[in-house]
Amino acid sequence: MPYKTISRDMKKRALELIEEGWTAEEVADVLHVSEKSIARWADRMEATCAP
Repeated sequence: MPYKTISRDMKKRALELIEEGWTAEEVADVLHVSEKSIARWADRMEATCAP
């Protein structure tokens, strides 16, 4: 996949969709990104939200 910038809001929404029951594969297909990118966003979100 070619490199493209995804906004912070879109990353947040992608993770919300997963929390709502979507699979990472479904979200990746809709956003045209890899599942690995979504996993990385989740890791970063968790790291920045940790106390």
